[in-house]
Amino acid sequence: MRKNRGIEQNKCYHLVSRLAHRAFFLDDEEKDRAVALMRRVEA
Repeated sequence: MRKNRGIEQNKCYHLVSRLAHRAFFLDDEEKDRAVALMRRVEA
């Protein structure tokens, strides 16, 4: 497993989702909520 890196202000970060056997665990509504939360954090 990769070592955690420090998070700094004013930096751009890339989020990666890993799936086992292409199995999604969120339905469309939950995905929309997760994206909305990330947008709030971004703002």
